Amino acid sequence: MTKYYKVLNGTKAKDGGNFDYKDYLPKGNKPGKWTPKIDNISMCNKGYHLTKDYTQWLNNGTVIYECEGKGTKIF
Repeated sequence: MTKYYKVLNGTKAKDGGNFDYKDYLPKGNKPGKWTPKIDNISMCNKGYHLTKDYTQWLNNGTVIYECEGKGTKIF
């Protein structure tokens, strides 16, 4: 299984977007909840952005979460 990561600054995406992940993040030993489905995704425009290599996105304030993705994938 491929591992994916979500890179956040606080509870929002590192490089833009207004979605607040606060209610979907892990709590203690419990995994986070699935985020809402997005229809009509579009690469770099509309959707949830995950990465296989989080190291390229590290800087002050970033937090990395291991996550799963399901549904349509655009690379």
